[in-house]
Amino acid sequence: MKRKSGIFSTSYLTETISTQMKLKVFNTLKHKGFLGYDYGKSDFVDIENAMDSFLEYPRHSFRYKTEDFVLSCEEGEDYLGYSVDGGSDNSKIVIDFSNEALSQIGNVLFSFIDDEGSSPRDLRSIITNSGIKYLFKYNYFGLPYITKFGETFFHDFPAIKVEFLTSELVRVDLTDDIFSSISENTKNQVASYLHHFGLNNCEFYDISKYWYD
Repeated sequence: MKRKSGIFSTSYLTETISTQMKLKVFNTLKHKGFLGYDYGKSDFVDIENAMDSFLEYPRHSFRYKTEDFVLSCEEGEDYLGYSVDGGSDNSKIVIDFSNEALSQIGNVLFSFIDDEGSSPRDLRSIITNSGIKYLFKYNYFGLPYITKFGETFFHDFPAIKVEFLTSELVRVDLTDDIFSSISENTKNQVASYLHHFGLNNCEFYDISKYWYD
């Protein structure tokens, strides 16, 4: 298996991506200081000049002004994905972007951040019914999950960190560093906790199992 050094994320939404949602992502990128990739000029430009390309094309790339790394974004009918190479300094910028963008977009079903790789192929079908089969280093649960399990379920979750970003979005971290592995102690505590709710088949994402060439 060829492993890349970076992180990736996919955010599944409860509805088709609208122009309004795109504009919220665009404004978050602008606020975070990204330059936008202009497909007409095949170059990075001031993000205001890249708005037309951002709204028109299904794939985008953005570069942070000072750290000089590329955040590659992919947009589907009802999901947003991104990946980035680099170390801890870059990861903080990306995680902050994710927190702000998802909070602004709303209508989040489930999202995650983990080692760069491939998502489990049945993940979409699992989360459609607000199921919990896979857990990642950083997990974002949207309103369907909060409605199904209740706020207390997440408040009591034996995670490294639980944070309600909005009343409709909760972030659950299973590690304190995106580049560190989930500890066996955390895995055992989470598995025991989920068992009380009849959730007995949860897997912790392992890049070695889900790397598709």
